Amino acid sequence: MAMKLAVVIGHTSTSGGAKGIGIAREYDYNTVVAEDMRVYAQGSFGDLSDKPIEVKLFRRDGIGVSGAYELVDEWQADLSVELHYNAASSSAKGTETLSSGSSGSLEFANQVQTKLCTLLNRSGNSRGIKIRNRTNKERGWLSLVSGRAPAIITEPAFGSNPADAALLKNKQLDIGRSIVDGAVAVWYE
Repeated sequence: MAMKLAVVIGHTSTSGGAKGIGIAREYDYNTVVAEDMRVYAQGSFGDLSDKPIEVKLFRRDGIGVSGAYELVDEWQADLSVELHYNAASSSAKGTETLSSGSSGSLEFANQVQTKLCTLLNRSGNSRGIKIRNRTNKERGWLSLVSGRAPAIITEPAFGSNPADAALLKNKQLDIGRSIVDGAVAVWYE
C-alpha cells in the first residue's frame, strides 16, 4: 500500500500570500510546485515502485486551514506538507521548515530541511527548523496541529530577496521533488 502525502497549497486564490521578485505570488507559485510533486511521485514512486507514494493536493480556498486539514484527515494521509515561501526585507534570506515538535513532524522536517538546504546550496541548516504548536502559537501553528498526520510547513527561500527569488524561480520543480524525496526517506528508510 502506498504512503499518502498530502500537499496543502498555502494561502488562497483570493489571498495569495507574498509576491516575490520576478516570481508568482505564493499561492500560484506553489500550485505549480504541488502539481509537479504529484506527477513526480507517480513517475518515480508509483504503484510498481518498492517505495510507492501517492500525492494528493489540498487547497484552503473557501474552507480555511481547519477545513483543508479535515479533508487531509478524511483521505487518511500519512504525512502532510504545506507549501509557502517567505518574504520580508530584501536582505532576509534562507531556508526554514516549521514543525509541530512531534517526533513524526520533526523527523519529516529534518529530512526536508536537509534536502532543501542541499538543493539550494545553503551552508549548515540555514534558518533551521522552527517549532509552532498550541503552546507556541506563532505563524503557521494552526496548520501544524489541525490534522492527524505529522505535518510540516516549508519556507524554502525569501521571495523578497533578489538572490533567493532567483533560487525559487530556477529551482521551482526541484523544490517540490526534494520534499517528495524527504517524505520517501522518512517513510521507507
